[in-house]
Amino acid sequence: MKCLGLKIGQFYELLDFYHAVEHLSKVASFHRDDQNFVSRAQQQSYPYQLDYFIEHRRRMDYTGISELGLPCGSEAIESAVRRVINLRIKGPGIFWKEQSAEAILLLRSYYKAGRWNLLKQMAISSESIIAA
Repeated sequence: MKCLGLKIGQFYELLDFYHAVEHLSKVASFHRDDQNFVSRAQQQSYPYQLDYFIEHRRRMDYTGISELGLPCGSEAIESAVRRVINLRIKGPGIFWKEQSAEAILLLRSYYKAGRWNLLKQMAISSESIIAA
């Protein structure tokens, strides 16, 4: 986020809900197997799983994110990649140079985020800098 110049409050970090559930199921299996034989690998993995939740606890505010109307899983991102990049940029008979594809994706992201006017202002500012 530092590279993008974003400050706290301008973005949300969220651990994909389904990845969290995957780790939680591993913790639950340790407790389920508690009365049975627990392998050495499970014994070593248990602290890792607990540390995982401790390390990512601030990225697990699923209720808060849901109240904001934001998705709790990565399926929206994966769907966007499929629809925007794979179907529009990599479609049949479409050929791009990498630099051109990146540029068109940047333009589209500004437009979709409602920041087109900001992009225009940046373009005007850079023209005056170049002209000077």
